[in-house]
Amino acid sequence: MMNYIKDDFGDSLNKEKQLDLCKKLTEYRMDAKEIVKNYYACFNAKDWNGMLALVSPEVRHEANQGGVYIGKEKFAAFVKRMEECYDEQLKEMVIMGEGDRVAAEFVVHGVYKLAEEGLPVANNQKYVLPAGAFLEIGR
Repeated sequence: MMNYIKDDFGDSLNKEKQLDLCKKLTEYRMDAKEIVKNYYACFNAKDWNGMLALVSPEVRHEANQGGVYIGKEKFAAFVKRMEECYDEQLKEMVIMGEGDRVAAEFVVHGVYKLAEEGLPVANNQKYVLPAGAFLEIGR
């Protein structure tokens, strides 16, 4: 049976509370859904170090844009580039999972700040997009 956690990080936690939550991550062992919830709380707080602390050195990120980034160093470079090009908040977050497999559904509220290769010119266009992610938490 799937368990469901519904939370709207952008509306229910301000940036200070999100950063505080990210700093407390190492105080206890989290289950897979808690890790994902905290990962996205760090994302919304723009706490990239907190986010990176939650991924393994062998992280494999398959980006929406089509690239695959393997390893924490390559993932960190991807995150840096995304920060340069986009300003995003994830809202209407629903996290569900069983064991170490987790799915997250959310709505991305963003601003396209700097053009990426192969994409249109950026003029601070605002966008709202439904999105999701499938994650496997290794121990």
